[in-house]
Amino acid sequence: MTTTTLIPDLWQDYHQRLTHYVLKRINNKNDAQDIVQTVFLKIQQHPPQLKTMPQLEAWLLQVTKNTLVDYWRKLKPSTSLLEEHDYALEEDPEPNENPWLNLSCCLLAMMKDLPDKYRQAVELADLKEVKHKDIAQMMGISESGVKSRVKRGREKLRDLLVSCCGSDCSCYEQSHEQGCCHQSN
Repeated sequence: MTTTTLIPDLWQDYHQRLTHYVLKRINNKNDAQDIVQTVFLKIQQHPPQLKTMPQLEAWLLQVTKNTLVDYWRKLKPSTSLLEEHDYALEEDPEPNENPWLNLSCCLLAMMKDLPDKYRQAVELADLKEVKHKDIAQMMGISESGVKSRVKRGREKLRDLLVSCCGSDCSCYEQSHEQGCCHQSN
């Protein structure tokens, strides 16, 4: 199979399957079509040098996954949780003005209640946006170990938040002088 015949054949064989795959992950038909289009542009720019069909399918799926990651990165909010928290501590914030600011205050205060190994992993991955590979080197553990710690830390943080900040949470009632109801004095 030559490169010139490869792209039309791939399009016919995989366009629908890839579109369905992407739609399951982003739930936006227009963006899904754009992502699949981008995948095929990448394939056209850098055609694969694979000999078997299973290798080709695996490669095509990996290109699609990478393109999805690029899409999600573009959607990532530009303001980090730390920046929102700094804003929450300004002179005259309105306590009920932005519930996300109150939530960020709670989350950051609750981080202190996590066991050190989970707190450190979550802080590095989510607050400082350090790559898992780099965290693994810093902590002297495997990359899968970092992923596990981050996942477990997030779960523990979620459990703390749900147990305290359910529908009867008093965080939004706290005044600036009182601060977050989770902060230690």
